[in-house]
Amino acid sequence: MNENQELSQRVNKAESDSANSGTQGNSFKQEGDIGIGQMSGGKITGKVAGVFYEKCEITNHFATTAQQTPQPFTQELKIVVVSEEHKYDGSLVFFQLDFWEEEKDISRKKVLVNLTITFGEAKESFPLSGLFGSPKNANVRFGIRRGEFYLNFDKSSMPLSNREKLINLTNWKAEPSGEDKFPKWVFKPLEGQLILEGQLKNGSLGILSLLNDNCVIASFKVDINRKDIAVTFLDDVYENKKIQETKKIAFLKFIKPKLEEYLSKVELRYYDPTFNK
Repeated sequence: MNENQELSQRVNKAESDSANSGTQGNSFKQEGDIGIGQMSGGKITGKVAGVFYEKCEITNHFATTAQQTPQPFTQELKIVVVSEEHKYDGSLVFFQLDFWEEEKDISRKKVLVNLTITFGEAKESFPLSGLFGSPKNANVRFGIRRGEFYLNFDKSSMPLSNREKLINLTNWKAEPSGEDKFPKWVFKPLEGQLILEGQLKNGSLGILSLLNDNCVIASFKVDINRKDIAVTFLDDVYENKKIQETKKIAFLKFIKPKLEEYLSKVELRYYDPTFNK
C-alpha cells in the first residue's frame, strides 16, 4: 500500500461543518476517523482524520503542508461564550474557536481546539488639530503587520508539545510559544506580504487538557507601533514625506487607547454537570 492509499483510508464520513463545505472537485470519503476532504488537480482541502488541510499540494504522495493531529476527535464539545468583543467590527481580525472531544472521561477531557480566523483592513478618521494650522481630519486605512493570539486558562493547560503552527499558504504563518496555561501564537506575514490578510478555516491549534468548570479567554493583541501596525492608505498622498510621517505618528497615538489592550477577545466557559469536581 502506498502513502496516497494510506491517506485516503484515513478519510471518514462528513461532519456537518460549514467551514469544510463548498469546495470543488471530487470528494472522497472513508468510514473511520473523523474527516472529509476534497481533492482536485493534485490539491487537497478539508479535514482528514482530524487534520485540516488548506490547498495542500500532493507531491510524491505526500501532503506537503499538513498539520498533524495525534488522535481522532469525534464529537463537538459545547462551550458557552460568556462575552466577546472585536474592535472595528472585526475588520482587522475576527476569530472563533471550536472544540472537539476525543473521549469521555469523568475527570478531564482531551480536546482538539480549532481556530477560524480572518484578517483585513480597517478605516479611521482622526483629528489633526494643532498640527497643521486649522482643524482638520485625516483619513487612514491600516492593517496588522504582526500580532499575537493568546489562550488563557484558569485551570486547564496546553503544553507546547501539544500545539501546532498555523499557516495561510499565501499570506501568513503563526508559530506557537508561551507557557502551558498561557499559550500564544505569533502571526507574521509571509515574505512579500505587507500585512496579515485572508482567512484560515478550522486550523488546529493543538490538544487541550480541559478540566470541568473551566474559563478560557482567547485574545488577539498587537503592539501599537510602526513595526506592528501598517498604514496602507493616507489621504493627501502628494504631501511631502515629513508631513506624512507626522500624520502616521499622530494616528498611532490616536488609536493606542483603543487597541493597546486587545483587538479581539472572547471569553468562554466549559461546565459539565455530570463531571465530578
